[in-house]
Parts: sequence; C-alpha cells; structure tokens
Amino acid sequence: MAEYYKQGTRKEVVYSTDDESKGAVMLGWGRGKVLFEKDPTTNEITWIDPSEDARVSQILISRAKVIYKKAQN
Repeated sequence: MAEYYKQGTRKEVVYSTDDESKGAVMLGWGRGKVLFEKDPTTNEITWIDPSEDARVSQILISRAKVIYKKAQN
C-alpha cells in the first residue's frame, strides 16, 4: 500500500493512495502502526493490528483511535 498524508492533517495518520478509505495510524518510533478501513456508507472504522498479537492488540488499537480522532480535528 502506497501511503500519503492529507494536507493539513497530522502526520500520524496516513492514507492509501489506492483507496482513501484505508490507511494507517503511526504509533510512534519503534511502536509500529495500526491499520484502519472506513466503510463509505456507514463511516464505521474497522481497526486491524498487523501483528495480530493478542496481548497488545487492544492497547495499540485504543491508542490508534485516540491519535486518529485528534488528527480529524
């Protein structure tokens, strides 16, 4: 997935150049990223931890939601 930043938004959120409803939230240096996909009809966001590590997935996804919300304001 080629990624880009939307002009005027925070750099923690990147969007796919192929499909703007998909992207990633960067969690910070050495912490990786959490992927997201936004349903175009309901605007509901699905969060995906690419490592699928059950021990940390929910923590990373929770952090990604906070970063994403801040980036949208």
